[in-house]
Amino acid sequence: MGAPFSILACKSRISLVAHESITVINGPFINGPLTAWGCRTAETAKLLEMDEFQIQLGTRIRRLREKRGFTQESFADACGLHRNFMGSVERGRQNLTLKSLRIIANGLGISMARLLAGLK
Repeated sequence: MGAPFSILACKSRISLVAHESITVINGPFINGPLTAWGCRTAETAKLLEMDEFQIQLGTRIRRLREKRGFTQESFADACGLHRNFMGSVERGRQNLTLKSLRIIANGLGISMARLLAGLK
C-alpha cells in the first residue's frame, strides 16, 4: 500500500491526499519527509527554528507566570490580553509583536531583555 498519503505539491502550499478519504492540508508543512522531496530546506530549517524559539519563549512565560501565582486567565486579565491569546503564546503557537511582548514582560515584572535572555 505504501505511504498513507501522496505528495501533490511542494511549495508554500502543500496538498496531501489520503488514500482512504480525501484530506487537503493547505499551508506551510514543515514536518516529516517533505525536505527529501525538494522543498527549500533552508527555509524549512528557519521555520522549525522559529517554531522552537516560540515554544521555548512560551514555556518560559508559563513558568514565570506560575511562579508568580497567576492563573493563565488572571494573568491575561491583568495584562489586558485575552486568555485564548495567552494560551496560544504559552503553547508557542503565537508569533508575538514587540508590543505584546512588552505587555507580557511588564505583567511578569521583568524586562523584555531578561525575558528573552538565553533563548535560541
